[in-house]
Amino acid sequence: MDTAARFLRRALSGPVPGCGLVLYVLLVPVVVVQRWASSFHVLHGALERILLVALVACWLAVVLTVATAWRRLRRGEQLARSGAVWLAGALLALLSFSSPAMASATPRIAPVATHQRAPTPVATAHSLTALLAVKRRRDASFDGAVDGVTDIDEVLASFLDVDLTDLATLPHFFEANAAGTVIVPPHFREWEPRELAEPVLICELGAREDGTAISFARVGESLTMPAHWSASDCVAAVTALHGRLLVAHDELSLLRYLVTEPRDALVLYLGAAPLEPLVAARCVRRTAATPTTAPTLALLRAQPTLSGLVEPFAPTLRRRCLEMVAYLTLHGDPVSGDRLRMRVLGHADVDASKGTLSNTATAVRRSLGSDDRGPRLHPVSTSGVYSLHGVTTDLDTFYRYCDQTRRDDTPAVLESALALVQGEPLSSVTRGFEWFVLEGHLAKLQRVGEWAALTLATWATDEGDVDLAFWALQQGLYLDPTSDALRDALWSTPRLGQLRRNGADASQHQAIRPGRAVAMSWSLERFGH
Repeated sequence: MDTAARFLRRALSGPVPGCGLVLYVLLVPVVVVQRWASSFHVLHGALERILLVALVACWLAVVLTVATAWRRLRRGEQLARSGAVWLAGALLALLSFSSPAMASATPRIAPVATHQRAPTPVATAHSLTALLAVKRRRDASFDGAVDGVTDIDEVLASFLDVDLTDLATLPHFFEANAAGTVIVPPHFREWEPRELAEPVLICELGAREDGTAISFARVGESLTMPAHWSASDCVAAVTALHGRLLVAHDELSLLRYLVTEPRDALVLYLGAAPLEPLVAARCVRRTAATPTTAPTLALLRAQPTLSGLVEPFAPTLRRRCLEMVAYLTLHGDPVSGDRLRMRVLGHADVDASKGTLSNTATAVRRSLGSDDRGPRLHPVSTSGVYSLHGVTTDLDTFYRYCDQTRRDDTPAVLESALALVQGEPLSSVTRGFEWFVLEGHLAKLQRVGEWAALTLATWATDEGDVDLAFWALQQGLYLDPTSDALRDALWSTPRLGQLRRNGADASQHQAIRPGRAVAMSWSLERFGH
């Protein structure tokens, strides 16, 4: 009898009432909708509507009970067996199978939503620094590394109310690179959460005016930290965004961790001894920050080039990547993805697809790399606009020299400006860059270039350097081959030295000086007589 009673009690507190609750939750709305409409055509309709309202109230109470049990199960609380608890556990299991983030091996990050969501009031009350601190403390509590605490549940209870889902937006800022340094802006919660395919370590470097500086590294890479930090400083600033963090201070402890710990553990090596390549590929090492060279875009030549890349562009995307960098650099302000697809990446009145734009942006972000402000090509915003920073162009340098001449009246600076011209701009481009003409960049370059060439030529002639004047006009004609003013000034520049008694052969290679120049009018009169 006792065995039968226990079996019946287990059955009534498990799947049987749980399935009954499922039927209740599904059938009550159907019954209420059907009976509510027909209650207005029967004799005791008012009484039936009162009963339906009571039934709806009971239905809401059941749903609230299941929701409460589901939330408490997510927090890891132990609940007594009941139909509501069984149903909540079944829903939690189904959601875990449908969402890989919830089914991951580590419980340290809350499930990642697959849709855009508004931040919760609890999450918005904490900055990135506070969230990372809670994450580190919670990880230490799970690992049993909290000193002076006898009951881990008491420590966990103080952190369970903090929602760490917003940390899932951080992959937006470094997903294209294996390691580096980025700036996370204060509005990082506006991005959609992302799932991490592999463990990542994050080191908080400090707050700045434009956000929080962090460095990141995956397994086999180096994590950037200040050189003056001690080992304890490093441990206090490092957080495992996904995975379990272990710190090895020497090579022996590193090898022990790699042999005994599971593959999802992230081992941070803080020792000074060099590592074998096979060992280094399975841990994260510490490195000091090194200065990086900003990429430079050269447009004042026949074929545009981009130097200073972290890695070359993919051959199939090189033309689109180069043109996208040029457009975003010259435009200055953020540009919408639709404009990039229509005006930059499209061809022959056919817009580029969204997939082409996404692939091109990913290749550009990977090749440009990052600096202390983050990825040079910023993550696409929620409104679908793109922007970049940290890329210099010879065109901007050219304009800066010209503006300096106008401001300070220093024509000699124009020699440095015209020296940037290495040929007729974009003359070897067979496809793309139509926007360079459409948006007026070519017209501005020709106007400023003509002024710079004429100004330097006039100043050089006054100073007696006719060679410099001739060269300046030639450089100006590279920028605007159709300029009549430059062509007339070039023909008016003296080109031959004064003839000596032994003939023209002895003087044809001499430097040109205005004192020995042969005027064209004198030559015509001589031949006329």
